Amino acid sequence: MNIAITGSDGFLGKNFYVFLKYSSKHKIFLINKTTSKKNFINILSISDIVFHFAGSNRENKKEYFIKNNIKLTEEILKILEQKQSSTKLIFASTSQVENKNVYGISKVKAENILLKRKFKKKIQVLILRLPNLFGKWSKPYYNSVISTFCKQAVLNKPLKIHEEKIIKFLYIDDIIKFLFSIIKKKTKNKIINKFSGEVKISLSKLKYTIENFKNLKDDEIPNQISNKFIKNLYSTYLTFVDLKNIKKKLKSHKDHRGNFVEIIKNKKFGQISYISIKPGKTRGSHFHMTKTERFYLLEGRVKFIFKNLYNNRFYSKVLDTRDFEFVCTIPGTLHKLINTEKKDAKLIIWSNEIYDNKNHDTYSVNF
Repeated sequence: MNIAITGSDGFLGKNFYVFLKYSSKHKIFLINKTTSKKNFINILSISDIVFHFAGSNRENKKEYFIKNNIKLTEEILKILEQKQSSTKLIFASTSQVENKNVYGISKVKAENILLKRKFKKKIQVLILRLPNLFGKWSKPYYNSVISTFCKQAVLNKPLKIHEEKIIKFLYIDDIIKFLFSIIKKKTKNKIINKFSGEVKISLSKLKYTIENFKNLKDDEIPNQISNKFIKNLYSTYLTFVDLKNIKKKLKSHKDHRGNFVEIIKNKKFGQISYISIKPGKTRGSHFHMTKTERFYLLEGRVKFIFKNLYNNRFYSKVLDTRDFEFVCTIPGTLHKLINTEKKDAKLIIWSNEIYDNKNHDTYSVNF
């Protein structure tokens, strides 16, 4: 199938093109401001489906909205009407059509052109009244307040709210998956104004959340990372971080037994750490009242010894990298790890809570 994307160098166009390129075998043709008139006509003439994303949303002069939102739509229709075969046209409109601003009015006029025109040839029209989109490759001070806040936070600039309000947002990947799903579907001439994944949030809460991202320590991730919107928001925030700053230094706690490094901390998820144990050395020799841990061996061979504090029963388990197993510690059970090999043992640990030196759940006992 031949697919044309207008506005291919814009936020939505870039994301959709990359997704199609690496997840489908469709032939993709790009239209943007650099496309010649000849290529513009040729691409539309051979396309089975046209995703019309091009348009103006933040211009200073009214004539730009007329040219890029209304006249461009008319020009596309004129070319599609001359085709011998039918075409599906997906038009990216906006939820701001209800506003009385120049942008909203120009989009309404473009919609009316698509829905009311009597086509000489069969053209299926689907109009998408999109809310505020956010995600990777969005442009600060242009596409979304989210991209603006993220950019300001990364640069340690103040995040300013000029007018408090609640805004509806949609993550870029959610709309892209929707667009991909309709490529092979039959569509009727209609308007869609509700999309799966939409989230409403106040600007003050959005500001607070993004500022928290900025204040995270190197070994921390957002506490609400399991929330889909927070996860997508954090991913968007990271796209504004300079690649030079993606490498972070973790604290290393070395002693005669080996090394201990706290990698990731999260109040709801817990903590992921790394430990190494020198040959013949022992780590642990403690128990937890509530805390539980999972040990996965990366290198070496380790013997675990357990003692139940309630019935004094002993149990041992050898962990070897060849077995692809993990060991889980049980609350109220003493445990220690012994490196029985002649080289360092290396392990990854997950615990269901963050270690707090002032209020810990670790009690040392020699056994």
